Amino acid sequence: MPWNLDISTIDVGQGESALVTATDGLQTRVMLIDGGKQGQAGTVNTYVAGRLVATPVDHILVTHYDVDHSGGIMSLLEADNFFVICDTLAAAGAAQAIGANPGQVAASVGAAICATILGCYNNFLGQNYSAQAATIATAARNAWNGVGTVQNAARFGVLYAEQYVNYPLNRFLVPTTIKRRDSAYLGALAAVNALANGLNVPQAVFTDVFNCLRTVVSSKPQFITGGRFSRSQMIDTGNPAQIPGTYTDFVAGGVYMSDTLVQAPGVNRPRLQAAYGSEVLWNSGPNAMPAPAGAPAIYVMARNGRVWDGTPNGSDPIGGIAIDNNKDSYGLILRFNNFFFYTGGDLTSAGEDMVADAVMGTGLPNPAGGAYPIPNRIAAFKCGHHGADTCTSAYFLTTINPRASMISTGQNGYGHPDQGLVNRLNGRNPFYFYLTGCYYQRMYIPATYNPAGNQLLGANRSRVAGGLAIPPGNIQLVITQANSTAPAPSFQVTYYEYDAPQAFRTEINPF
Repeated sequence: MPWNLDISTIDVGQGESALVTATDGLQTRVMLIDGGKQGQAGTVNTYVAGRLVATPVDHILVTHYDVDHSGGIMSLLEADNFFVICDTLAAAGAAQAIGANPGQVAASVGAAICATILGCYNNFLGQNYSAQAATIATAARNAWNGVGTVQNAARFGVLYAEQYVNYPLNRFLVPTTIKRRDSAYLGALAAVNALANGLNVPQAVFTDVFNCLRTVVSSKPQFITGGRFSRSQMIDTGNPAQIPGTYTDFVAGGVYMSDTLVQAPGVNRPRLQAAYGSEVLWNSGPNAMPAPAGAPAIYVMARNGRVWDGTPNGSDPIGGIAIDNNKDSYGLILRFNNFFFYTGGDLTSAGEDMVADAVMGTGLPNPAGGAYPIPNRIAAFKCGHHGADTCTSAYFLTTINPRASMISTGQNGYGHPDQGLVNRLNGRNPFYFYLTGCYYQRMYIPATYNPAGNQLLGANRSRVAGGLAIPPGNIQLVITQANSTAPAPSFQVTYYEYDAPQAFRTEINPF
C-alpha cells in the first residue's frame, strides 16, 4: 500500500501546534508537535479527533517550554489523564450494573464506583485490586434490603464500599469525601436510568461522573480526549531550568483535583530527549522499529542549543547569546522520499542556518549506513517564532530553496509577522507562504479582518487562512508517495479562503 503524508498546521492563535500523520492504510504513525497556549487545548483536541477518529497519538513533541507551545500540551495531558480516571470509574460501575431490581443495580454500581475511587483498581506498577471492587459490589447488591428509593439504594452502595474496602490499596482517585460520594451516587443513578431507557450504560455513567468531577480539576476540562494521548511518548528538551512546574506531573499521569495530585490508573508516559540525527517518528518509543521502506520519517536536527554535526549523536553549539529558551528549540526535518519539510519551534536564525547547512551539505543519516543523497531543496517549512524577524534568514532561504512556508500567528502584541520576514518570503518565486491568520496589515498580506483586501493579487505570495479563529485558519499540507517520487513532484496545500468567494481552496505546489 502506498504511503500518504499529512502535515496540518493547527490554528491556535498566537501560538503553535501541528499534527503529522503518516499512513499506508495498514500502518499509521502520528506525532503532535506543540499545543499552543493552555486555552487552546480544546481546539487542538477537536482537530486531532476530527483527523484521527480512534487512532492514538504515538508521539507528542514539545519543541520548547514557552507557554504558547507547551501550555496547550499540559492542559491536553491533564484532560487526558482525567478522562482515564473517569473511564476507569465508568467501566467499573457499568460492569456491575446488574441486579434483580433497580435498587440492587443502584447499590451495586454505587459500591463499585466508590470502591474503585478508594483504590480498588489496577495500575501500571502491577498493584491489581479491581477484583475487590467487583466483590464489594456483589456484596452491596445482595445486602440491599429493597426498602426505599433508588436514590437510597445508591447511597447505601456508596457507604457500603466505604465500610468494607480493605485499606491501604492504590491511591484514591478522588481526594475529597463529598466528590467521591457525589460521583459514585450520580454514576449509579445514571446506570439505572440507562438500563431503563435502553441507553449505553458505560457512556451514561461516564458522562455523569465526568461532569461531577471536572469542576474540581485544575484546568476544568470542557472536552473529552478519548484517552488517545494516554500512551503517547513525550519528546522534549528536558532542561530542568525551563520545565514548567506541573509539566512532569501531567506527563506521568497526574491530575490536580481540589489542589491534590491524583494519579490516573495505568498512565506513565515514556519521556525522551532525542539523540541528534536520530529518527523519532518510527524508531523511538515503546513500539520502536526502523521506518518502513518509502514511509515518511522525522529526524532531530537541533535541540538544547546544539545542532547535529553529521556524526552519530554528534552536535555543534549554536553561536550567539541565548536571551531565552528559544535557542533550545527542537529543529526537525521530515523526509518523505524526495520531499523534505523543516519545522523548529522558535529556533533562531543561528540555529536554522546550521540545520540548513547540515541537511543541504551532509544529507540525512541513513539507518542502513552512511547518508541519504543531499536533497535538491527543502520543499516546504514552518517559519520560526510565528514570523518573527529573528528567524528565517535570507541565507536560510537561499540554502534550502523552498517552494512554500507556513506561519502560525494570530492576534498578538508582538508585530508578528515581521515586515522584513514578509519581504524575504514575498521576494521568492515560485513560492507561496500560508498564514493561520494575520492580525496586522502588512505589505503583501491583507489583514485577516479585511477580506476586501484581495489577498490573491498577483503581487502577493501570501495566503491567509480563516478569519482569526472564526472560521479557523488551519493549513493542511498533503503529499502522496507517488508525488514524493515523481519526476515532476508536487504537494498540495488546503486552507479556508476568507477572501471572496469564501471557500476551501487547494493549491498544487510543484517542487
